[in-house]
Amino acid sequence: MEKFTIFLLRELLTRDPNPVNYNGHTYTGAMQGGKPNGTGKLVYNSPQMIRTNDVKRRMANAGDYFEGEFKNGEPTFGKFFNKAANKLVHMYFGG
Repeated sequence: MEKFTIFLLRELLTRDPNPVNYNGHTYTGAMQGGKPNGTGKLVYNSPQMIRTNDVKRRMANAGDYFEGEFKNGEPTFGKFFNKAANKLVHMYFGG
């Protein structure tokens, strides 16, 4: 329980409630070194691959968003939604 409490406190202390521009998209959440790192939400403002090394080469369109965990600026696992807020898929990239 203590490790979990420490994890939650660290997430709360590093989470920025204000959206920031990250690579032309809107990110809200934990940051480290100027990159998404921890729990957050990335709203895509233009078409882009969801993760640069995704072997399935899945694309996000403007308004789609990913909610979940990020590491070093890349999504690692979470949920992907279209702009109408319909969950499309759970994603796990490792990391």
